[in-house]
Amino acid sequence: MRWRNALGREVVDISTAETIGHVDAMVVDASASSIVGMVIGNQVVSWSDTGGIGSDAVTVVNADLIREPKSDLELRAVEGASDPISKRVITEDGFALGSIADIEFDPESGTISRVILGDDHIAGSRLMGTGSFAVVVRSTDRSTADGDLASLTKSELYEMAKASDIDGRSTMSKDELIAALG
Repeated sequence: MRWRNALGREVVDISTAETIGHVDAMVVDASASSIVGMVIGNQVVSWSDTGGIGSDAVTVVNADLIREPKSDLELRAVEGASDPISKRVITEDGFALGSIADIEFDPESGTISRVILGDDHIAGSRLMGTGSFAVVVRSTDRSTADGDLASLTKSELYEMAKASDIDGRSTMSKDELIAALG
């Protein structure tokens, strides 16, 4: 499921079958690469207290599970300060990779699988932190990528090709850069 598709979903109390709100934002624990809660108005429900996100709604066992934010992470999500959409993505060593277009996650577990940057993406497992300015991801190179060059963005591959002085790198596609570096 994609982040943008989840926003606005109805939240339904399964004990009364009543709509109790809508998903206004989500709480992300970047270190766990996971969505850990949902914001409904100015309150939060923990992911573990939901049935996940279904095709039509989010279900909660009981409306009493929706509560005030308990942590700074939840408070920032309620305030809208941690919404990652359109934020810049930078590596831990300061290399800009682009801006977030969307985020893919498992609708049952909340695990973030991919951060989508226009026509490229970053593995969710690289997430380190989300802030009001940017989203920070782990830097990677040939040794930390375990030989999986396809998990890198085109910008990262280009920088590796530049460091390796590969001719023609500026006109290469992502697949061509992978082949040249492989």
